[in-house]
Amino acid sequence: MPTGARRLATAHNMAKLQLPTGHRDFLMRIQGGRCGICWQLMEGEAHVDHLVPEALGGKDDLANLQLAHPSCSRKKGDRFLQRWRGGELLPNP
Repeated sequence: MPTGARRLATAHNMAKLQLPTGHRDFLMRIQGGRCGICWQLMEGEAHVDHLVPEALGGKDDLANLQLAHPSCSRKKGDRFLQRWRGGELLPNP
């Protein structure tokens, strides 16, 4: 887990990664203020998304994280972004 990061329990009893402000700012800057999934401008809330999903062995390392619109992050779920084809996410192989 990145230094200073912590997990908070959510209403669904799942852990939600909380990053220090500096880490969020860094991700927003390197992403050009855009969602890491759809690349539309980010406005409002941003979810921390794993490039390699945690369910598939992805770590909480800063290099494996991106910011995404909550709706994009939920749609991507525990799939690799590379599985995005024609506007739809395909199941992992």
